[in-house]
Amino acid sequence: MLTKCAGHGQRGCMLKILLLAFALGLDAFSVSFSAGICNLGVKDALILSLSFGFFQFIMPLLGVFFGRFLGAFITGWAPCLVAFIFITLGIVIIYKGNKKGGKKLSCANFMGLNVLYLSIGTSLDAFSSGIALGLMDQKVLFPSVVIGITAFIMSHAGILLGRNIRSHLEKWSDEIAGGILILVGIAILLKM
Repeated sequence: MLTKCAGHGQRGCMLKILLLAFALGLDAFSVSFSAGICNLGVKDALILSLSFGFFQFIMPLLGVFFGRFLGAFITGWAPCLVAFIFITLGIVIIYKGNKKGGKKLSCANFMGLNVLYLSIGTSLDAFSSGIALGLMDQKVLFPSVVIGITAFIMSHAGILLGRNIRSHLEKWSDEIAGGILILVGIAILLKM
């Protein structure tokens, strides 16, 4: 058996892992879609996708490891911090886009240190999942690998989709990209 899954066969367990991985990858997909709208370069798109995948992989492992010590503290404030990061970045993208007068979305919002912030922000729910998996005495390495690979694929798909519809939405690219980040932030707050 690939992983311990109480009362379920290997197929049922794998389905649960895939569903969890998909759910955890949705934030990364949404943010990556915004990056695709700005027409992020190939190298930077790969860096963003790899970073999202890596953080989605490592966070459940860290959740199990640190869960006993930090679980209650992290779960209390993390959603607010993540929502703040997404909403602030969304507002900045919209503001800068409208201020430039015709020059559209800057890919700089999805490069450099912002990649780290976005990667951490999109993967804190994976940290919480790691805490939960650890408390249920589940093995977490294989699910973490599946979660990371799924996040990478979903991130890259989001970038490609955003890039492909960019020409149809270019006039509103700042508002759409910023709006998506704001909506992700609001959705995080509503989940609390």
